[in-house]
Amino acid sequence: MAYFHINHMSKELKMLTNVVAVLPEFDHSAGIPEPFPVLYLLHGFGHDCFGWLHNSSAARYASERGLALVLPSGYNSAYTDMRYGQAYFTYIFQELPAYLRTVLPITRDPRRTYICGNSMGGYGALKCALTGPERYGAAISLSGSLHAEDRILGRSANSGNQCTGIYGDPPQIDPESQDLFIMLRRCVERGSRLPRIALFCAKDDKAYLYRSSAEFKELADTLQVPVSFEDGYGGHTFTYWDALLPRVMDWCLQGEEVPA
Repeated sequence: MAYFHINHMSKELKMLTNVVAVLPEFDHSAGIPEPFPVLYLLHGFGHDCFGWLHNSSAARYASERGLALVLPSGYNSAYTDMRYGQAYFTYIFQELPAYLRTVLPITRDPRRTYICGNSMGGYGALKCALTGPERYGAAISLSGSLHAEDRILGRSANSGNQCTGIYGDPPQIDPESQDLFIMLRRCVERGSRLPRIALFCAKDDKAYLYRSSAEFKELADTLQVPVSFEDGYGGHTFTYWDALLPRVMDWCLQGEEVPA
């Protein structure tokens, strides 16, 4: 496999930022390969583009499956265009994919473009998928912090000063672009073609996190949107998430139910 640590100037962030991309092994003597399917893997609170590399085997799993891996840095933004800060959502949703497609052999086909994240990154992955459902073939939340208001209510690591930076003072959530539950309803009302969606959250995780995944699944069932939800045990840990990644990647590539 090949690792690319890219430090580039973002027009949206108005600064240099870091992203890591991992490509499967290919025959360099044959020239530029056919574009690889790609998984955008978003990190959780307190991490950056190296979080998944340091704490999991995500790069190896992806390379074994011929899947390109993109690891952006969203820092502690909750993947939001911050009220007092940078436009991290626009950067990751719009600017970064457009830029990377010009410098790396990754697909432009939305059916072969996937997005996943853990914790805060699970929220970010679903937010991207519900903002632009036509851009992704699958979206996966691993122990996602799916209720934006949990940050305002002090339940999340993004609470306090972090929350003020994201949502303002006093903090205000825009339901049409930041509330995943409202966003899902709007997609259904518009008749949008939604990507396949899968949720995972351990029963022994924080109660508010488990509740947010269970309630998203309940709403999806009410709206007749096919969403897979699997619980189990493993807490809020990379051990739990790392064990899920091979199945998640296979599901993305195969277009089938999450394999046992």
